[in-house]
Amino acid sequence: MFFIANKKDYRTVYYNELKLYNILYKEQSGVINAGEEDQMMQTIDIESPIQAELMIHVVKDNVVNSKCTYVKVVEFTTTSLTFNSSLKFPVSEEVIYRMTLKIFGRAMEVYGMILTCVKSVQSEEYYYEMNFKVN
Repeated sequence: MFFIANKKDYRTVYYNELKLYNILYKEQSGVINAGEEDQMMQTIDIESPIQAELMIHVVKDNVVNSKCTYVKVVEFTTTSLTFNSSLKFPVSEEVIYRMTLKIFGRAMEVYGMILTCVKSVQSEEYYYEMNFKVN
């Protein structure tokens, strides 16, 4: 058992858990070989969370017209991002999400799947990690 001093430490613990789940998932599914994680991803420093629009784009190979919601992107790499929201989203290979965000003054649209979801113990927020491809 460990003691978490403040909210920042608490978030760090959950982000590190999400990273670990993502690495294990990729290795088990054959997406990457063990040890390739550091070579594949380069983290882009984000000073404060970036507001982004998230919507469900495809479910079971059918394009859907879902409403969008705002989420907070807290970490961004070349292949994945971590975000949080008070909403619970489906974690399934059959669901593809579309996220629109503005980073470094440029609008970007990415499509991907949510791989992991962890519910915060101290609040009603969920922490997600999503792999994506840029459109």
